[in-house]
Amino acid sequence: MEDFQQILFSVPYINSHTFDRDVAYFVHNLYEMEWTRFDIDLSNLICVGSRYGGALALTKDPQKEVNNASYWQDSIIRIFSNSGAPLGNIQPSQENSVLGFGWTDDERIVLLLSDGEIQQYTALGELILTSPADPTVKKEKIYDYKIWGSGVIVLTKKNSLFHIPQFENQNIERIEVPKQVQLVTALAVIEERFTYAYEPIIILATSDQKMYIFYDGECIVKDVGEVAEQIIISPSGKFIAYYTSKKKLNVITNNFEKSLVSITLNSNERPSQIEWCSNDSVLLYMKDMGELIMVGPVNDPLRFPYESIYILSEIDGIRIISNKKCQFLSKIQKSTMNIFRLTSSHASSNLYQANESYKEQNSNIHDTLINLESDLNEAIAECLDAVKYEFNLEIQKNLIESVNLGKNYSNTFNNEKFLQVCKNLRVLNALRKSEYGIPLTYKQLEELEIDLIIERLINRKLFFLANEICQYLGIVKERILLKWACEKLKSNEESKRKIESIRNKIGKNNSISYATIATFAWQTNQKKLALQLLQYENKPHLKISLLLEMDELHIALEQAIKSGDVSSIYLVLFYVLTENSDKEDKSNEGNLKLIELVKDKPIAILLLKKYCSLYNPELFISILQKLELNTEHALHLFNNGLQITDINERKQILKNSLQQLAKSKNKFIRNQIEYNNLLLDYQQEYEKKINDSFVALTVNETLKKLILHNEFSKANTFKNKFNISKEKFNYLSIKILQKNKKWDELETFAKKYKSPQTFSLLKHIFTENGMTDRARKYD
Repeated sequence: MEDFQQILFSVPYINSHTFDRDVAYFVHNLYEMEWTRFDIDLSNLICVGSRYGGALALTKDPQKEVNNASYWQDSIIRIFSNSGAPLGNIQPSQENSVLGFGWTDDERIVLLLSDGEIQQYTALGELILTSPADPTVKKEKIYDYKIWGSGVIVLTKKNSLFHIPQFENQNIERIEVPKQVQLVTALAVIEERFTYAYEPIIILATSDQKMYIFYDGECIVKDVGEVAEQIIISPSGKFIAYYTSKKKLNVITNNFEKSLVSITLNSNERPSQIEWCSNDSVLLYMKDMGELIMVGPVNDPLRFPYESIYILSEIDGIRIISNKKCQFLSKIQKSTMNIFRLTSSHASSNLYQANESYKEQNSNIHDTLINLESDLNEAIAECLDAVKYEFNLEIQKNLIESVNLGKNYSNTFNNEKFLQVCKNLRVLNALRKSEYGIPLTYKQLEELEIDLIIERLINRKLFFLANEICQYLGIVKERILLKWACEKLKSNEESKRKIESIRNKIGKNNSISYATIATFAWQTNQKKLALQLLQYENKPHLKISLLLEMDELHIALEQAIKSGDVSSIYLVLFYVLTENSDKEDKSNEGNLKLIELVKDKPIAILLLKKYCSLYNPELFISILQKLELNTEHALHLFNNGLQITDINERKQILKNSLQQLAKSKNKFIRNQIEYNNLLLDYQQEYEKKINDSFVALTVNETLKKLILHNEFSKANTFKNKFNISKEKFNYLSIKILQKNKKWDELETFAKKYKSPQTFSLLKHIFTENGMTDRARKYD
């Protein structure tokens, strides 16, 4: 345990409670409870509070009669702030009773139902999530459970143990329990944030005086010599307190190796509650005795007279909730003691007194501060530390003034730290106001961190306060505005007013997504409003994604085209394609739907054709047909025909392409196809008469092959039919025969097609190849 320090007896802390000269505690009065108007009596109610100054959930004790019975009918759970202001209600189903409830770290209330179902609600009583029961848990029935900030442990009546992390039973983990485990008398959990493996440590106490420790897949058994009836883990996870059947309270380290406290309580009453006060002491509430007993590491216990209270452990103290008050009991810090102890001679006490004298315009304070010079920084630091633990605004003010006064005489004190403490105090004081009832301490603020505090405020719909805190601390506040906007959509105002309010508050803030707000509108059956909100979204992909989800395909495609972003257009096209391919019925209806979508949008048609021509030929043909793109359809058939070697099939495809062109006025393409049909006829004829293949060759290639076969007559006819010039024909013929060294055929060709150019070319060829005799013939 922590070492206890010094004691103090001061005017502000005149009512402090002391163990001995080293330890003192003080009860801070935080709120007068507003719930007195509802005739609240905690002695007949079950109360469960959220840590870190969180809300309180109350329901009637089924074993007792309650005041104002109509207020507690049907097992209703009522939620209050720490000032007793009502926040909301939860009305559980009558079909499935509530076994117990607890709170998450972000202040959501978790209900565990008798069949194992888990429900999550906000602090205002709004349902967030329902997780169905695990079949084994439902079958075996729940014997015991433990709910903490980030999970649930459930023990069934057949000793089956289940861990449900993050309250999602989809990730439920079954933990093997040894068969020798006898009747379980107590269950506790050391939270995962305190362990190396980030796994919770589960402790089961049994009737045979043992404790079973489950951690990271292992089970360790400890014989503790007594039957533990209640086990309580300290806020740091370092210490374990357990109350036994022999009316004894034991405190040990979490490794079970060292005993720190063992005390027998002279009372036949079993404590109705046992909680830690920070990590320093343990409190036991004896309900019948009307007494709160504090057990520390030294001397006799302290006793506080209390009737009808609920106590809630915090990392730096304990909250005490009674019918009329909310209080906070905590250990008085060393810095506070040094300042306020009556006989204190510490520099911080002198600085505080100097400030009091300064306010009374005492002229001797200058000498006092000069005398503190060597200890001045320490005095300032202690006053600054002490103010962190103050709830009293007047004392806060005096301590801050003392720091300010001391700073004027110091050249080395870190002013940044002072400013940060002042900022945090201002936030804390705002949260502590009775209208919010969040008595967060400085230490809790540091541990919880501002982001989670803002999340809690948002969940309570305290948007204005959350926004003010973010603005003051310079924190991004977009998520607050986003949640506020979604909440605004729930109001009964007409749509126009809702949009105006949202636009006025958010404006053109690029970091806030109107698509997110519109999604919420869509999910709450406000489709028209969602479409209006989407007009203000400046990120096309977010806008288009939601439009597709809403089945507004035409608007989505129009917005994609308007954005000029090809990927956004394809997003819409692929969405419709995928939607069709996922259907069990693979009819053509989906393709028709897509074609209808793009028919009057040239860019979309172009991109869709490009994709389909490569990856979906069947749809490509459908597009060409349905959109009556006859010329393009003919060209597609024509190009496909050119790739086919079977002459009859090729002719049929070319014929089909001509039929498509009959509906078109494009004479050029028709001529080209007819030209290819004519070429095909000649090639088919040549294949019959010449033992070689001609189909699929170009005009030039066909001509070359005829020349190679010495079919000059056919080549000449072919030349004339396809309008090949005489010069080109002569040149090609000579070059082909030269390349194949057909010298005799060259001379034959020259005799047949006489011309000066032919003779000149032949003379050059023969001379170049060393055939001078032949060359002379063409002089």
